[in-house]
Amino acid sequence: MNQGCFTGYADGMSRTEIDVLKSKEAEDLENVHAAIGYMASLLLKSGEPMQAHRITALLKQHAEQTTDWALKIDYDHAVRLIAEKIK
Repeated sequence: MNQGCFTGYADGMSRTEIDVLKSKEAEDLENVHAAIGYMASLLLKSGEPMQAHRITALLKQHAEQTTDWALKIDYDHAVRLIAEKIK
């Protein structure tokens, strides 16, 4: 028995379940990118400079104002993504 070999999926998940999770993660990332793009377009329309701190400020403002929990989560993830990228 070779104990170093991969013998199954994480936590007993099937390949289909893993594919569904990967698809959901990709969809979530698309939503995050869309949120960032939307905030960037708001800045462009207003004539304000395109700066990361301005985009995150708008994301935080919209996250506080929305009643849509899925959108709030996307905005919060977008703020974290930008913070990770500007370190």
